[in-house]
Amino acid sequence: MSILQKLGTAIKMRFGQSKEPTLDKTELLNRIEALLQTATVVKETLNKSEVAEMLAILHQTGVKTLSSDIVQLQKIYRGYFEELSPRNQQAERDRVFSTAALAVDEIDRDLIKLREHFAELFDGVDQAEIAVGAMTVTMAAVIGWLNQVDQYFSWLTYFIGNLGTTSRVPPYQLQYVEQHLAAFVAMTDRLVDRPTSQSILTMLETVRRSGADVRLETDGHTVDSYAADSHYSQAFLQTLNGFTIRNPIMMIGSQINVRRQIAYDRDKAQREWLASRVGFLTLKAHGLDPESPEAKKLQAVIERYAELVAKYDHQLGVRGDGY
Repeated sequence: MSILQKLGTAIKMRFGQSKEPTLDKTELLNRIEALLQTATVVKETLNKSEVAEMLAILHQTGVKTLSSDIVQLQKIYRGYFEELSPRNQQAERDRVFSTAALAVDEIDRDLIKLREHFAELFDGVDQAEIAVGAMTVTMAAVIGWLNQVDQYFSWLTYFIGNLGTTSRVPPYQLQYVEQHLAAFVAMTDRLVDRPTSQSILTMLETVRRSGADVRLETDGHTVDSYAADSHYSQAFLQTLNGFTIRNPIMMIGSQINVRRQIAYDRDKAQREWLASRVGFLTLKAHGLDPESPEAKKLQAVIERYAELVAKYDHQLGVRGDGY
């Protein structure tokens, strides 16, 4: 099934709903801002000498004192290294996750451009909320790309955050980095090796200028009935492939079962964000004097976030779909 066919199928599934999903533009802009903040923390973390020393453990073998979880993370890292392009493998030999650091730099630049051109990209609709059918493929691609960035940061958070602790790696985090390894490697290679023409803003502007920025639905017909994958570059399709209607910034109306599902999705997304913040703030505190005001402030925030994570774990578990 092509990317546009998958998109068309997803849109058809919401036909008949009393209120269709909508995109909240304010929430979308807030999400860009939140990801920019995360990108800053990630870059600071990867550039810390203390973190570089901690990451060096990934190259150690035969160390009997390493926990089984750390050994598993070493195995996952070897898989990451082996799947990188030959050019990026060479860079990775010099410094662990140097390739990921370069990828995060690219993400940061793209997020800044999206924030700067947000009004231009979404100026076709004056309302604060946009019905999913009224969205264009470039709008869907923005959401798809943000989803992929979110997943990229989650992978780094779960992996690096657990190297700096002596406690057991939460099973769902270990499972996440295992299951999403291929996607993480592919996005790293794509970001580091891409030409300027494949920056997110350039791709969006190319589609808009070409006349191919069609709506996801027109007169009851979905996008796959009047557009084809061949109308778009492979890089753009990869970005569009990250789009999903079931998303924290897509709001769904009245039916009780659908409302429960979107509430679950939002809680789960919020829980993931909080868990990622705990990981990165823990890394940020690494090497600080525990008695310093900055360290104490960070520790207070970490403890508060950890409490909220536990609360969300309970709520998600009560619904029967927890971790």
